[in-house]
Amino acid sequence: MHRDPGGTIRFGIFEVDPASGELRKHGTRLKLQEQPFQILTALLERPGEIVTREELRRRVWPIDTFVGFDHGLYSAIKRLRNVLGDSAEVPRYVETVSRRGYRFIAPVETISHANRRLTAQPADSDARQSLDTKDTAAKIQTPGTHRWLVLALLIAGAVSVGGLAAYPLFNRPAHTVALLPFTYPPENKFLEGVSDTLTSNLIVDLTSLNHFGLNTKARAAVKEFKGKTFDPVQAGKALKADLVLVGKVAQVQGQLSIDVDLVSVSDGNSLWAARDLRWEPFEVEVAKRELLGEIVQRLPVKLSQTERASLLHSRPRQRPNPEAEKLTSKAQSLFWTGTPENFRKSIELNQQALRIQESSGPYGAIASTYVAMADLEMISPEEARAKAREWGNRALQGNDTDFGGLIALDRVERNLEWHSQTLKENDLANGRFDTVLAQRRRYQSENPELPASYDMSGADLILARKFSEAAEQEKIALELDPKRAWSHYGLGKAYLHQHRYESAIAEFELSREGLPIHSLTGIACALAFFGKKHEARKKLEDLEALSKAEYISPLMFARIHTALGNRDEAFRYMKNACDSRVPYLLNVKYDPAWDKLRHARRFPEIVRCVGLEP
Repeated sequence: MHRDPGGTIRFGIFEVDPASGELRKHGTRLKLQEQPFQILTALLERPGEIVTREELRRRVWPIDTFVGFDHGLYSAIKRLRNVLGDSAEVPRYVETVSRRGYRFIAPVETISHANRRLTAQPADSDARQSLDTKDTAAKIQTPGTHRWLVLALLIAGAVSVGGLAAYPLFNRPAHTVALLPFTYPPENKFLEGVSDTLTSNLIVDLTSLNHFGLNTKARAAVKEFKGKTFDPVQAGKALKADLVLVGKVAQVQGQLSIDVDLVSVSDGNSLWAARDLRWEPFEVEVAKRELLGEIVQRLPVKLSQTERASLLHSRPRQRPNPEAEKLTSKAQSLFWTGTPENFRKSIELNQQALRIQESSGPYGAIASTYVAMADLEMISPEEARAKAREWGNRALQGNDTDFGGLIALDRVERNLEWHSQTLKENDLANGRFDTVLAQRRRYQSENPELPASYDMSGADLILARKFSEAAEQEKIALELDPKRAWSHYGLGKAYLHQHRYESAIAEFELSREGLPIHSLTGIACALAFFGKKHEARKKLEDLEALSKAEYISPLMFARIHTALGNRDEAFRYMKNACDSRVPYLLNVKYDPAWDKLRHARRFPEIVRCVGLEP
């Protein structure tokens, strides 16, 4: 349902006048370019609803604009958020709905010009007495306590005029719904956590619909069904419900996959079903909110647009401290640079944020940082396992609202512990490059200005032996950030495998400041392949000297010895890496770094040591 654009639209401290094209803050006009303003008005016309990227393209951009649209939309949304003081990570107004579009999540109020004139009149004016109660209720759109206060006042007015029975709110038929615990694969702690969170949070949100003729069974009533196989109809009868919601969570191709069914207990018919709804693992809160929106549309309750927007509005359990928020935001920026120094600074900033305000977010972020440092061969797997588990469990002890703790612990199991099931699910380790690269393209489309997204694609393309494409990805990253160490290093690796050794050395040199160990290893390998083995051995000696004072991944030594043709030493270091579970060795079957060893008798032994089939 579209909002009538007549009058001024107010949200928080902002007002929008679509007719004049003005955005005001505390009455002061703000400067906002045409495209961001049009996007804002499009979102405000449908608060709480998803406005798709295609809808925005048709409305805001010229006909047949396709090239550059993604970048233009991203830039316009970024300018809009900057003016509103909003952020993509913790949105208050404009929420990104992954792979679909955007949604305005704050409560809004339409103020007609007539209402402005009436409000300006004295309280005892005859005009005040002539206000139509139902019309006013439709125009006042405020969330939570304020909304119910307004309705209470209107009900009081209805009682004074014609009695409580004249007000339609309480004449809605009652239905009882039971939301049963989402099923999940046994022994998968991450998906069990997703199931618990989705079940609990959806029940809490649906309970708020009790005022609209829907009775929702409490979590305590349905918890006996967790982890069990059940018949929805029989479960509904046992719970004395006439509607049952059942769901299943799984992981498919690295994404969350969720199935949902709404079942009528009286006849067992499926009133609505959705299959294989996909989200990224870190989008659990987004998944919950989008599922809630779909479920509410199918339940036998009628909500106004405002009531629906208020219900779907993300309500944080704790008001963020601005100083702590600033520290965590800076920590996230440092994290994405991916250098050892900035990883450590990121951890320090998150710890500072925790000293200012206890919240689960920094705990999960710290845990994930330790896993990332091990993935990128910057700290030992032993240290990463211990630290990530410590901080991840501390996130779970609190309120892990962003799932950072669970995600980090899941990555510990997948990257640092090498269980047989997680190895089977590892697309890169098993050479399922089409799947991996499709995921990377999707991530890039959602984050077109994040250099790391191109670095990750570049690294995967090298494993897929698409070296020219890998180089192109790194060049795009360098256009966004010319000094980015990982992009120079990735480009150096692409050149190395194209046998462009001088170019590779030049790029490795440019990565030295941010990635000194990786740079040194890359240069040594390039020199060895280039036939300059004496110089390569000098670099190897430098690396050995550094290893006396800091952790150096055994794979760094294995790569250099492979390039030098020292097979025995190369295999010794690879076995060391396998025993300690260095994450990058999971790519052993496809990593071109080991091509000179691939036909040796001991190579299949290393593959089996990892837990893969040769």
